[in-house]
Amino acid sequence: MEGVKTEGKWEELILSLQQIQTKLEKIGKEPIFRERTDVDRLSKLMNDLVMVVHNLFLKLEKPAEEK
Repeated sequence: MEGVKTEGKWEELILSLQQIQTKLEKIGKEPIFRERTDVDRLSKLMNDLVMVVHNLFLKLEKPAEEK
């Protein structure tokens, strides 16, 4: 059994996540936000999400091991 082909999809996904993170950073600089804690938490969650998705894609790309 072969692994799932994810060629090019990881790059598209990471670009989308980076765009979201950039928007969050811009939102965090708005004067209405006196505290950046919520925006900082969201940014950290985005970083965690990137790592989880990256690991998922790595697992999907590996050929399934035969028992």
